Amino acid sequence: MDLNGPRINVVSNQSTARPSCVLSLAELSDSKCIWTDAELIHIFPANAIDDRSEQTSACKIYYLVLVEKSNKDNNSQSCIHMWKIIITYPDDDCESISMNNFNNDNEWLVQVQSSKVSTYVFPLDFNAELQSVDVAFGHLSSSTLCYSDASSSPPYLLSTAHSDGIIRFWTCKHQSSNTYEWSEWCGITLDEQINSRLKTSGQALAISNAYCGRLAVAFYDKQIQIGIYECESTGGTSFNCETIIPINEVVGQTNSLHVHFD
Repeated sequence: MDLNGPRINVVSNQSTARPSCVLSLAELSDSKCIWTDAELIHIFPANAIDDRSEQTSACKIYYLVLVEKSNKDNNSQSCIHMWKIIITYPDDDCESISMNNFNNDNEWLVQVQSSKVSTYVFPLDFNAELQSVDVAFGHLSSSTLCYSDASSSPPYLLSTAHSDGIIRFWTCKHQSSNTYEWSEWCGITLDEQINSRLKTSGQALAISNAYCGRLAVAFYDKQIQIGIYECESTGGTSFNCETIIPINEVVGQTNSLHVHFD
């Protein structure tokens, strides 16, 4: 089979213990000129955002989320872009794929539709510059298992660390039709005046989620420190600090520090 023909575009070969490849299926609609300052790109399953999503074995829905960091050169603000992606598989009960499938322009392995459904600007002051963002759902088995059934969705999807030392949590709800609303997660109180923000004692540098309800934050307060926080013991009403781990070997100016979790 000629995988380099006009119908299949192989963009990457994966030479690992399980050889595979990455295919280019379609272009993402309304996605030009916003990738330069991308701080995070992640694909969520349908139930992470829409627990009423009607999927079948022949039709799968995903949401691609891109967090764009503010750019002082063009005075842009940090924001969240989101696309809805619908992948439709051919009706082939026999799972038979022949050479004609690849040569016939009327038949293709999958059909991909995409549409931009949300652009959300973080409603933050100028002194709360985005420092770090991390996914809280869908990237680890522990979080995926907690919300694996279609009847439930995670309380929040993203965590962000800002230069004002505050960690914020963000959720997205499907309102109606193609209307999606991002907002700051306020915990189980459902009171917008009582939110779940987490305040560090110094400047927040980086953030990493184990799953919804547990995270690590690197912050600078005379030296770099790692704080481990959780909200399970409070039932989701507030975050408690489990421990602080000092990184004694690193002392310096915050404007020259770049911290990342692996």
